[in-house]
Amino acid sequence: DLDNISTSQDAVNINYNPTSGSFDAMDITYGSGGGTGNALAITQLGAGNVLLFNDEASDTSPFVIDGAGSVGIGTTTLSGAKFKIALDSFSVSDSYDDQSKIASLSNAAVSIGKLQISEAACGTYTVQDADGNSYDTVLIGTQCWLKQNLRTGTKITSCTNGYVGVCTTGGDTVQNQTNNSIIEKYCYSDTDANCTTDGGLYQWAEAMQYKDGCSNTTSLQPTEPVQGICPTGWHIPTDAQQYTLENYLKDGANSCVSTRSGWDCDTAGTKLKVGGASGFEGILAGNRNTNGSFGNRLTIANLWSSSQYDASNAWERNLGSGNSMVSRYNFSKAYGFSVRCLKD
Repeated sequence: DLDNISTSQDAVNINYNPTSGSFDAMDITYGSGGGTGNALAITQLGAGNVLLFNDEASDTSPFVIDGAGSVGIGTTTLSGAKFKIALDSFSVSDSYDDQSKIASLSNAAVSIGKLQISEAACGTYTVQDADGNSYDTVLIGTQCWLKQNLRTGTKITSCTNGYVGVCTTGGDTVQNQTNNSIIEKYCYSDTDANCTTDGGLYQWAEAMQYKDGCSNTTSLQPTEPVQGICPTGWHIPTDAQQYTLENYLKDGANSCVSTRSGWDCDTAGTKLKVGGASGFEGILAGNRNTNGSFGNRLTIANLWSSSQYDASNAWERNLGSGNSMVSRYNFSKAYGFSVRCLKD
């Protein structure tokens, strides 16, 4: 019992220097008998710290609790702590202080002692798909788009035995993409390099990843937005969202009818193609026909929407090498078209 000790020396001083082995200077085990008290209770009535740890004389990161209940790491006093939690504040300091670090981040700021994180601006970051492929982003109006066509998935040949052309001409049968938990893609002319530069070609239901039971032959419209094969936080644009894009980019009072079937919205097509003012970089990747043949690379781009027209057809947008407008049309869901994702 050390009660009522009133001297200028320590109440308890343990000086323990074992010559070998790994032993604790003090080991407290409490509570196995059902007790509910504290294993260690310290009441500081004087002016010093409640608790101070130093593991050696040259220690640069001790641990201290002062009389106000503040916690500090990196000093024997709270004023110079590298990490401090006080009753009304929190701070971190080192040779490169937290304010400077935060100031170097475009989407972080400190205001009234609070760290505020905002979303990075579209166009300043890249996005990865399920296979680790990276895509740039671009802001057009209020919409944030991927700047390249998706190329995610495992390549399958257009014809069952690899014939390139109309499958039946080579004695093959058409090989469709299937609902098998694997993202499948066609590469133009069955050439891997074309998927790398232009992106993959996907049948509509595959692009939707068969959400809500949708398919290429039934009238089940998946609930929009549809993530489908897009990265998390992104989705395949609806017909209406594709219209928002083209209507924003059309020149002045030019016609741009949302319900059309055909070309309109001059000169949105020019702005959406590679080198166009929008930054969308719509590459003319061509398409894969329902008979298994490939066509129109360097002359046509077809971009799926998530909105179906009927059981067998869905809406898409078309860019052409010799056309400054954008075509809206419904095509067979069994076509292989490009996919461009829009941020949620």
